Amino acid sequence: MHPQRKDGLWGAWTQWSKCSATCGGAFRVRHRDVMQRPNTCGKPAIGLEDEYHMCHDVVSCTPSEEDCELAEWAEWPLACVHEVQLLSACSCDCFGVKERHRRILRFATGDGKSCGAVADEEVTLAQHPGLKCTSGYARRLVNFEGFAALEEISACNPLAGDMPPPHCGPLPKRPCDFSPWGEWGECSATCDGGMQERARHIRTPNSHDGAPCEGPLAQIQGCGFGDCVQRVCKDCDSAQARRARVCKACPGS
Repeated sequence: MHPQRKDGLWGAWTQWSKCSATCGGAFRVRHRDVMQRPNTCGKPAIGLEDEYHMCHDVVSCTPSEEDCELAEWAEWPLACVHEVQLLSACSCDCFGVKERHRRILRFATGDGKSCGAVADEEVTLAQHPGLKCTSGYARRLVNFEGFAALEEISACNPLAGDMPPPHCGPLPKRPCDFSPWGEWGECSATCDGGMQERARHIRTPNSHDGAPCEGPLAQIQGCGFGDCVQRVCKDCDSAQARRARVCKACPGS
């Protein structure tokens, strides 16, 4: 008696998976298993075990092209009362500085202009409309290596280009100032004598007839004084240390 034929059968498909990516080319997948294996007389289950489907509802991965957006500069921290600038808005009563800040509202995307490029296009003349005090040129911090400055500093008491207030007198002398010496560098040799160096830099240049810096910016000293070849004294060989002696008058002659 022949066995009853039993063909292979697939089970039900699983649910479609989530898309493999949130943008660009993505796909979904679903899976099924063989529910019934065929016997020797049956036919195998024919078809795919995994089925893939492209996701057409995802956004493109290419970013939109937007320039950086910088906020407006905050107001200078000063006020005017009867055309007199309040000293409290300045860091010092004489020859001080004041500062203001801004922030980045939106960073550049795609091929949009960077914050540094946007800042470089701005007008560098800073004025204070609406104030009765004398306006002056503000010194904006340099946009360093493509980065936009988020802080702006200006002289005050006096403003840039103005005469100092009567009680300030002449500009104070500022002497030159060195930084501390750095650590000694590595010796150029480990034996038989070498050199090593240390350095310092000018931290604050002199100004307004202040004393200049005096002294070197680098120092060199000797190092590694040990011998590279160790000298060892050896005893002389007794065979090599012999010397001859001649008898001129032998006893009993």
